[in-house]
Amino acid sequence: GDLGWTSDQATTDHDTDGCQDSDEDTDDDNDGVEDASDDCSAGDLGWTSNLGTDNDTDGCQDAEEDTDDDNDGTEDEDDPCPFDPDPNCAP
Repeated sequence: GDLGWTSDQATTDHDTDGCQDSDEDTDDDNDGVEDASDDCSAGDLGWTSNLGTDNDTDGCQDAEEDTDDDNDGTEDEDDPCPFDPDPNCAP
């Protein structure tokens, strides 16, 4: 691993796994979604992305972080089918 740095959750090691976020850690929040595909790469800790917690697999926890769970461009509060991206869905 990288040497010469200090692990700090606020600035260098979000998930406190001992790997530097900027260079070594490819999943800064340890949710199972690689940072390159994670819309919330420094998001909530203590959960794992799966279809039950992250419907659109964007790396944002549906219950706490994601305001568009099906990633259809319509915020959940205005979406008749917040877990179905089909614009013709029936609630």
